[in-house]
Amino acid sequence: QSGQVINGLTELKAVSFDQAVLAASEVRFYLLDPTTGIGTVISRGNNPAGTYRWTPDPTLNGQRVLAAAYYDKEGRFLSGGAMPINMQVQPQVSLLGIVNGQTAGDTISLSTSLNFMSEYVKYEITNTATGNVVTTSEVDPYGVYSWTPEIGDNGSASIKAIAYDGQGNAYSSMPVNISVDVARKVELRGITASYTGDKPVTLWFSRNFLVSEVEYILRNIQTGKEEIV
Repeated sequence: QSGQVINGLTELKAVSFDQAVLAASEVRFYLLDPTTGIGTVISRGNNPAGTYRWTPDPTLNGQRVLAAAYYDKEGRFLSGGAMPINMQVQPQVSLLGIVNGQTAGDTISLSTSLNFMSEYVKYEITNTATGNVVTTSEVDPYGVYSWTPEIGDNGSASIKAIAYDGQGNAYSSMPVNISVDVARKVELRGITASYTGDKPVTLWFSRNFLVSEVEYILRNIQTGKEEIV
């Protein structure tokens, strides 16, 4: 409605009594500068009577004009209207994928719930026993980030999501406190049980803890004899 304060996720729906809209095949919603009339499409769809979700941009706070316009299947303007609104977005960030008190022993999938338009997200993981803090690189705010803890992460940890708007302003979620309990894992790679020794192989391994030296041992299962290869 006219003069409405927009502070987060908003549902948009256009209503018109103009008979011209009966031929409409698309509705577009615009956010415009009240002085220049310049703006962008913030939502659109092929159901003119439908309801659409708008995730507002906090960098555009202030007095704006919200407009709706109907178009036919050839993209010709049919009818429309506009009203003043007051953008006062209050960014909120929630961390999804984990809950307080959870124990993580393997990969966990982190994501965010946002009520505003974000350019990217970073996840901050703090080992509360050592105070060591690791911050991820920029992540898609609408995607999933997989974190695989290692042995050195065992103990208590705190994770939070930090979302950034188009001007680089940061907004943090509440931290989620978890326990990390990772078992040691070592896996030999480069060879399989079907190997017959008919050609050279390159041996390597994966592990979830730090090592300073590696030895590969060949054992004859019949004699029990071992040798370092």
